[in-house]
Amino acid sequence: MKKLFYLIILLIQFISFNCLAEVPEQSEASKSVVRTWLAVEIKEDLGGVKDIIDATGYKFLDDSENPLTIFTYNEKYYILLGHGSSYKISQQNHFVTNSHVVSFTEEDKALMENQGLGENIKPTVFIVESLKPFKIHKGKEIWKDKQKDLALLQYKTANPEIPVLKFSNNQIQKSLPINSIGFPSSSDSLSGGIKTPENYINPSNSEGILRRSVIEPDTGVKQWEHSSAISPGSSGGPVVNKCGEIVATNVKGIPGEEGAYAAIDLEMLIPALKQNNIPFEQATSSCDPDSATSVKTIYIVLGILVLLVFILILYLFLKKENKKEELPPETPPIKSKVYWDQIESDWTHIKDNHYVDPYGNHHYVQEREQLDKEQNNDFIELKPQRNSPVLRIYKNKPVTVGRGSQNDIVVNNEKVSKRHFVISYDGNNLYIEDLNSTNGTIVNGRKIYSKEVLKFGSSIILTDHAICEWHYGDHEIQYNGHTELIKPFAKLKAMNNNLQDINLHKNGKEISIGKSKENVDIHVNNKFVSRIHCFVVVDNRGVVTLIDNNSLNGTFHNSLNTKVNRATLNNGDIIYLGSGEVSYQFNICY
Repeated sequence: MKKLFYLIILLIQFISFNCLAEVPEQSEASKSVVRTWLAVEIKEDLGGVKDIIDATGYKFLDDSENPLTIFTYNEKYYILLGHGSSYKISQQNHFVTNSHVVSFTEEDKALMENQGLGENIKPTVFIVESLKPFKIHKGKEIWKDKQKDLALLQYKTANPEIPVLKFSNNQIQKSLPINSIGFPSSSDSLSGGIKTPENYINPSNSEGILRRSVIEPDTGVKQWEHSSAISPGSSGGPVVNKCGEIVATNVKGIPGEEGAYAAIDLEMLIPALKQNNIPFEQATSSCDPDSATSVKTIYIVLGILVLLVFILILYLFLKKENKKEELPPETPPIKSKVYWDQIESDWTHIKDNHYVDPYGNHHYVQEREQLDKEQNNDFIELKPQRNSPVLRIYKNKPVTVGRGSQNDIVVNNEKVSKRHFVISYDGNNLYIEDLNSTNGTIVNGRKIYSKEVLKFGSSIILTDHAICEWHYGDHEIQYNGHTELIKPFAKLKAMNNNLQDINLHKNGKEISIGKSKENVDIHVNNKFVSRIHCFVVVDNRGVVTLIDNNSLNGTFHNSLNTKVNRATLNNGDIIYLGSGEVSYQFNICY
């Protein structure tokens, strides 16, 4: 027993150490953010400007009233009008910033007029890699939207080792801890600005939280109000979560509100990237802000885990010695109504109709026959998975699931909302509806947002933390008082770890597969998969047909060289959706 105790402690420490190593440091995101220059070319040598620039490639004229920076690029000379921030989103050196960062202001036009630079001059945009040695890169404008205040530029000569920032795949919501990264002018005044080359290329990093989402009534642009301090020069820089993933693009401080700042939501940027065929990377896993806590906090958590393991071992030892201890019925982890014929031999009887299974789940027992009689014997029963409570739905008697004690099925877990979802049966169809829960109800791998018909073969997962799970039709259902086997006729067996198997039944219904979270039966989160990528149809004879839905990257049959619009599947065939990252093997079950 003592050896087992030490082994468990070492295992926990090993796992925790590896988890720490795998959490990306939020500060790493700063390496993807660069200072952006807006400049105008000097067509003529105004007052001997070109003679001023020495071997460094640039010169700062420190005039207290009109300070000026001039520089050279490819044997041409430029005046620096202003700066902002940009961040890299693709391996092809595409960078995102604000539209106003790469556009002339009225002050810029006045300066050009005072300097005698003429009219109808177009701005030139650069990013600064270093000042010593002087290394900058000229940008090419790909897309710009003044209303959204976003712009996309490509710098073909930029250093390919600048890392790409990934887009967050979390559901972005208020109170999310964030950081703003950029080159604020206020920081330049403190660090010396362009006069100190080593500091000039290092961005500032400030902490805060998202406060609220706002949609401008005139433009429809979605923005986030946040508390992560920025100032002029930060514009165009990213707002990132604690894993260093982009959640928004900074734009400005909010006038009249001290400590309040605005950033453009990712939803305003992504359509333009897709329209211009710009590749971008999205995080493959959800960011847990707690994973970025300090080492001190992690050691505290480890200490608590070690204590819990010790308590668990002590409990198992006492149980082995037949010193059973009653579990308190107050606030149990899971409370469900079960029936006498489902009680297992290793359940502990507390009192009356109250039982506890070996996992600590509390169950309250009723006579099945009596309950069936009371409910007119018309019901559907979903098959529980992973020690979830039984979920039986009677005709015209909706069942609510949630953390609150007023629900029919009570799941006492902080990730579960007080009233999480409701499921009902009208005698023909089974319906499920999420009740605006915080962590969502997941059906067939996608979150639902409205009332839906629950199809045969569907799975229900309670929250994106998978607190409980039920299956409808994978193995069997209870219908009108008797058991009906509804094993699938065939399966599309997932060949990639991040996919789920797809059950097929001889019912003539088509199954839609795609990246959309709302309009398909099977949700596949992969950048090569279209919103509604393809359909799989099984007729009543068992003939299975694969139909491509004009997808962007195509549907393939048995080989990535065989692109198909329509194909009949035979046992053992393999299909690919968009690329080799999404593949299934067709297997007949009986």
